[in-house]
Amino acid sequence: ERKVLDMISTEVKSRMPHMIQPAPPPGGDTPPVELAHEAFPQVFKTVQCDLNAMLIGPAGSGKTSIAEQVAKSMGIPFRFTGAVDSPYKLTGFVDANGKTVRTAFRETYENGGLFLFDEVDASSAGAMMAFNAALANGRADFPDGVIERHKDFRCIAAANTFGRGADRIYVGRNALDGATLDRFVVIDFDYDEALETALAGEDMTSWVRRVQAIRKAVFK
Repeated sequence: ERKVLDMISTEVKSRMPHMIQPAPPPGGDTPPVELAHEAFPQVFKTVQCDLNAMLIGPAGSGKTSIAEQVAKSMGIPFRFTGAVDSPYKLTGFVDANGKTVRTAFRETYENGGLFLFDEVDASSAGAMMAFNAALANGRADFPDGVIERHKDFRCIAAANTFGRGADRIYVGRNALDGATLDRFVVIDFDYDEALETALAGEDMTSWVRRVQAIRKAVFK
């Protein structure tokens, strides 16, 4: 009987989504508790230890959401960019009027916060070289000079593939070289079915289960 109860308890826990408590703003009230992906503890600890995390998983699995929740939980600003086709869209440029155009990466690198570089495997090689150099050297070359990395700068990258280039589902992806992958703690990031069910609500459980079953069949 004890074994049966333990098995039931384990099954119930496996179907319960993770819960997090975002950090309150300075002088503000405590925000409400939020549902989070099951990988949240691993991603949070990685970023908290000042290590770069790379989330690799399918589209729509919640990579952007978890990055934003990590920033909330740490009480730091969150900024992001998607795939970029040139280093200037990452580091910025000087326009025709001589004004420096700043980017989300520049703002975070210089002033601190969590930066999400989404779809890194769809970005250009030139952009990735600039990104790698900034992570490796502790300083980065921007259009108006060299900027030191802020002590509170944190970074998450997200991709749909494991750096080996295009596959049958993500045909527009590029290979990532060893210099990129070596700078990240790679985290396998799949769909969290318990979280999906909780977000949809009890009255949608049957529909969610059907969608999940169809998705599994497609990805076989």
